[in-house]
Amino acid sequence: LTGQVNATGALPDTYVADNASIPAVMNFGGGYYADYEIVNSAGDDPRYPGVEIANTITGSFGGSDTYNGGYYIVEAEGIYVGYKYYETRYYDSVVNPASGARSGAGATPDAAWDYNKEVVYSFGHGLSYLPYTQTLKSVDVDRTPDGNITAVVEIANLSDQDGYFLAQLYVQRPYTDYDVQNKVEKSAVMFLNAGKTEVPAGGTAEVTITVPTKYLASYDYTNAKTYILDAGDYYFTAAAGAHEAVNNILAAQGYTTADGMDAEGDAAMTWTYEQAEFDAETYSVSSATGYPITNQFDNADLNLYEGSATQVTYLSRSDWTGTYPESATVVEATEQMAADVADVFQ
Repeated sequence: LTGQVNATGALPDTYVADNASIPAVMNFGGGYYADYEIVNSAGDDPRYPGVEIANTITGSFGGSDTYNGGYYIVEAEGIYVGYKYYETRYYDSVVNPASGARSGAGATPDAAWDYNKEVVYSFGHGLSYLPYTQTLKSVDVDRTPDGNITAVVEIANLSDQDGYFLAQLYVQRPYTDYDVQNKVEKSAVMFLNAGKTEVPAGGTAEVTITVPTKYLASYDYTNAKTYILDAGDYYFTAAAGAHEAVNNILAAQGYTTADGMDAEGDAAMTWTYEQAEFDAETYSVSSATGYPITNQFDNADLNLYEGSATQVTYLSRSDWTGTYPESATVVEATEQMAADVADVFQ
């Protein structure tokens, strides 16, 4: 705060104008299953002697159950929380307006969605007392199962005093027709890792940032039922926050403020890795256990739960308007759900 040490912190969250507009809040709620009756009572839970309960709930589960047994929540927002929502919707508002990214769904306060009316400070935002520049020198991608991404960022200290500086590494993975068809959701940018170093006055220093390559993979629960790497270009960038990262990537893809960007990006701050072929093998086996990685709990999704009459529309960047959550999902417990919950509490 006094300026004796150069600030190198960065925000670990997105600060927004109105939290009530985010997808997770639009869908927040749930509650007891629709066919439950809450009975006010007091006494001990017969299954846990000495544990007093204020309410019991009765319904299709037969007899009574505890509060947790009769309560549910449906997270229809999927992966689109925090910066993964705001930066993805901003990116799509520039690149794919037909997706509804500029529509009024979730907009605050106007009829059209505008990033700069929604976001006050982006994920990764930080301030420096000392002027500096960054250069993404190289990115190496080791595609073996236990390989790493290794990025080298050069930081130039333009001031007359020594100081610490933070480099942040981001990536954009391709969002393909395969992903749309098989419900593989990806954010337009993803934070990978960061590194900090001291740079002498008027000098330069390099920061090496590493992260396991497996984090480029996405989970495909409908078709491959394991981790996949899509074919296409993976854009890496070093940036002072997630929003600057998106603008750098947009610039590298040929977009400008004329296309709706809120600031010009720096294409020179990006590095592209091309994945030639679709890959559903490399990250399909756990390097820790040697066992195949595949679906284990399909019934955690109401759309796949045996006998479920409730279907959930999960938020997808392929259709921001048509899939944006509007209210909490109402669920009526089936006999199979009752049996499953009963097993948990026995």
